[in-house]
Amino acid sequence: MCIAFTQNPILVTAITTFAKRNNEMPYNKNNKHKKWRLIIDIVNREYVPDVGMTYKKIFKKHVYPIYPMSYHTFMKIINEPIKNIKKK
Repeated sequence: MCIAFTQNPILVTAITTFAKRNNEMPYNKNNKHKKWRLIIDIVNREYVPDVGMTYKKIFKKHVYPIYPMSYHTFMKIINEPIKNIKKK
């Protein structure tokens, strides 16, 4: 929802209504979800449970050099259900 810098209730209602009608995801979330998909693809490609390849090793060796982030954020991405990550 947009925050209007005015006290005009009609303008605030119009902005809110437009935001509700526009069902598309904001542009910044599209980019975030593309990045998350790429990270999940890396993990799916590199993860082999029997060999001893842990998420920590995948993060340090394959993900962090390309997408710098904390390990906590990485685990948040991995634990996010796929249905919540939009394809665009």
